[in-house]
Amino acid sequence: MCNVAEGKSGNSSVIASGLAVVLGAVIAWLTRGTSGVHLPLLAAALAGVVIGLADSRRGWIAAVIQSVVVVAGVLFIGREGTVPEIEKHSLFGAIGLSFAGSFIGAFIKRAFRS
Repeated sequence: MCNVAEGKSGNSSVIASGLAVVLGAVIAWLTRGTSGVHLPLLAAALAGVVIGLADSRRGWIAAVIQSVVVVAGVLFIGREGTVPEIEKHSLFGAIGLSFAGSFIGAFIKRAFRS
């Protein structure tokens, strides 16, 4: 019998990918027009942890999806002109924190599972 909570089914990857798209859109929305880097980076780190908890085996794939959504949302969608420096810093930090958070979430899930 497949157990979604243990990641033995493809359902956990689908859930993590869906979370990555939604959370990536939220991070992109927070990054656009921001006056500081703190809130978007905190959101990216927490979103990465949630993704890692959702799929501890292939969470890095969801982190890639989240990074693509954030980059598209900040740089391309509805953008006229250049990107302000603060948004660039938030964007690059969010990409790194998405992967770091995904690793930490997967580590936490595996630690409590055993």
